[in-house]
Amino acid sequence: ARPLIVTGSGSAFSAGLDLPTLYDQARAGMGTFLVRFDEVFRTFSCLDRPTIAAVNGHAVAGGAVLALACDYRIGAATLSSAKPYGIGLKESALGIPVPRIVRDICVASLAGSPWLAEILLTGDLYSPEQAAVRGILHRVVPADDLREAADAESARFARGTGRAARDLRRIFKPGLWSGDGPVGGGTGEREAVFLDAWFSPGARARIARSVTNPTPTSS
Repeated sequence: ARPLIVTGSGSAFSAGLDLPTLYDQARAGMGTFLVRFDEVFRTFSCLDRPTIAAVNGHAVAGGAVLALACDYRIGAATLSSAKPYGIGLKESALGIPVPRIVRDICVASLAGSPWLAEILLTGDLYSPEQAAVRGILHRVVPADDLREAADAESARFARGTGRAARDLRRIFKPGLWSGDGPVGGGTGEREAVFLDAWFSPGARARIARSVTNPTPTSS
């Protein structure tokens, strides 16, 4: 059950989806993308080993989801340049709901959190300290200490045996599993709602503005 550490480079852990490319997709193409998006994130969430996010910088929208899909999340207090950065889900600010897999990950990682509605509905970006208060991050450490802290947590999580780690992850992430494997993707009612919103005039205008001005800022 050797843990997997996930981190980014430069100023971003992950800036999220490639909006300029997705913006140009027709509805059928976006539907195909949603199926693949579900498959990839659900498979990652259901790995047979612990996962640790070492959040080194901006984690926005899909980037925040990637962090939340990890079992343990450590954030650098600042970028390596000492500048601030933001973490958060931006879908509501764009006027779109979240796909089914994003809902499942948020419920599994933030279950019972009194901040869940705020995180999902406001589209706010949080500083690392604010993200820790809301349960998005478990710890915040100085930027220079991030990798060492992630390695230390990896050693701690490695104490579990392979089968126990796998079975325990299935127990505490039940919404992501069905029987002996991940819940399948596919386009259904929830995906149709997402696509309707994605192609609505208001959302298209907001997405276009985001494509033009993609730089995230902390709130």
